[in-house]
Amino acid sequence: MFFATSCVRLQEARQIAIQADSLRAYNIVFEDSIRLAKSAHTLDNFIYRNFYPKEFACINYYYGKLLRKKGNQLGAMRCFIKASHTDPETAFSNQIGVPFRQINTEEYNILGRTYSNMGSMCHLEHKYQLSFDLFSKSTKQFKLANNKRAYYYGLCSMAFELAKQNKKQETLSLLSQVDTTTNDSILYSEYYQVKTLLYRNLQMYDSALFCVNRELEYCNNNQCGVMMKAQILSSMGIKDSALIYAAKCITPNATLENLSNAYYILQHDDNNISIDSVNILSANRTDVNDILDRYHDELAQAILLVEQDNSKKTNYIYLIIALTLLLVIFLIIHWQKRQQYKIVKERQKLQTETQTEQSKQYILRKKQQVIIQKNELLKKESKQLEQDNKRHKEDLISQINNNCKALQQSHDIKKEISLDNYNTMCEIVNKLFYMFANKLKATQKLNKREIQLCVLVLIGEYSSKQLAELLCYSQSGIRNLKSITAKKLNTNSKNLRNALMKIALNGQI
Repeated sequence: MFFATSCVRLQEARQIAIQADSLRAYNIVFEDSIRLAKSAHTLDNFIYRNFYPKEFACINYYYGKLLRKKGNQLGAMRCFIKASHTDPETAFSNQIGVPFRQINTEEYNILGRTYSNMGSMCHLEHKYQLSFDLFSKSTKQFKLANNKRAYYYGLCSMAFELAKQNKKQETLSLLSQVDTTTNDSILYSEYYQVKTLLYRNLQMYDSALFCVNRELEYCNNNQCGVMMKAQILSSMGIKDSALIYAAKCITPNATLENLSNAYYILQHDDNNISIDSVNILSANRTDVNDILDRYHDELAQAILLVEQDNSKKTNYIYLIIALTLLLVIFLIIHWQKRQQYKIVKERQKLQTETQTEQSKQYILRKKQQVIIQKNELLKKESKQLEQDNKRHKEDLISQINNNCKALQQSHDIKKEISLDNYNTMCEIVNKLFYMFANKLKATQKLNKREIQLCVLVLIGEYSSKQLAELLCYSQSGIRNLKSITAKKLNTNSKNLRNALMKIALNGQI
């Protein structure tokens, strides 16, 4: 049910917008106030304003135009302000979804006309800077809509407000952007009207008069141009011509401001050139002034609405900036705390690692001390063992030497070491010299004769002659036998006894 009702309301609003737009092309205001008021009231809620901004802006714009035509300046300004809230660039303080939407050419034109009407209303109350800002917004919207004609009109309106403030360079700079090559007589009229106002305010009356004449060439029934020419002529002291042009402004369709300016010029008519016009104005002067006062009071209230709306938007902007700054400060503080936390954690980690490293180094030193102590103990034990081995070796050598002397002094040594008694000799030698014969047999692979020679060499230092007698060999045979035996034992003949002593001691130390 709600969806169906919404569709009907939107369809009605779109039909009104189409009809009003078609009439606007002929400079006719859509005057069905009942339908406009009903539609504007229907769409004035959160849902339509946020989700159907195009229809919302159109209805409020055309309703504002109608109210302005009827003299309800305050109501008109309220409608224009509502329509301006659909502008994506300025609507974030009034709506939720509008700033993120894409708008089309028609909507840009509606917004441009809305700002233009607001600017012209502010101009009537001499709020020239506020009017300039609104015309600037209007020009921007027309540029986005690629509406060149409206864009140039907007530039002229901006220049007009600057001319009112006597800003010559800025005014001429804006006018230089207007394309004067088109065949638009109204645009030419606006162009020269701005120059006329600028030169008049700067008291450059000759230039002002030239520009106003050019303006009237393109639009000879322009009441504002006629009134301005009257003012320029009055300022130049050409009063008769000024009176004639001022009298032309007294028409049924004349604006209250032009009537007031005309009366100011005509009341100084010393030659009674326009006495009839003065009498007419004098009779109605009180009514005109009363109407002007009421008109300006209502305009002042309407402009106050614009200023409050701008102030509201500014306050929202300041609020957003403040919240953004607070958020940035919060993020910076949070980041600093995180950095401090990281630093503390790193310090704690470093301290823990340092303590761990110190503990490791302490344990390592202890281990090194233990190893050093063990090494010292091992050295002592090794030294003691070496000393013991040395004493033991000396004892063994001494014992072998004693046994050798005892065996050497035996009277039947020749008999004991003869090959006939080889086994007996081996038993005696094994007993006295720690299995010496078996070692020679097993490890050195010597024959009986070589073993017999080794036993005699071990027992005593016999010469080759003595060995030859004991073994019944020639001396050369003994030398050959010693050489062969020494070679088998990996030594030479001179060191044969030392090698045999080592074999005898092998296994005992």
